[in-house]
Amino acid sequence: MNGIARGNGWTEFTNHQCQYNLLYREEEREMLPYCRDKGIGVTCFSPLARGFLAGDTGVRSEEDPSIKKQYGDAFDLEAFVRIETIAKCRGTTASELAFAWVCVKEVICAPIVGPASVGKTHRTGGRYNAGRI
Repeated sequence: MNGIARGNGWTEFTNHQCQYNLLYREEEREMLPYCRDKGIGVTCFSPLARGFLAGDTGVRSEEDPSIKKQYGDAFDLEAFVRIETIAKCRGTTASELAFAWVCVKEVICAPIVGPASVGKTHRTGGRYNAGRI
């Protein structure tokens, strides 16, 4: 990536933006190790899997085709049950646990959250404490 940029006199990449959460971890194969090795920051979006890891069953989860396409298969449902169980044992919520899991990853410099309403800001980690979880 940056080799091509350097070879052509272009500005090198300083940040990689990707989807990353407890259910979608594809970036762990190549991009996250590459970014860590090269000192490239990572900004991830959808740390709560478009609300799936918050247990969101609102209008968006029914109307947004990308949510149904990406999340909700048998694996995701089983994973969510396990995440909820771990969260309860730790005295927190599944959404706070999922958000903290992303935030404590050394290579992640910032997660992008986009709650559908002000009331959902607390469910996106607004009161989480990664050290406690």
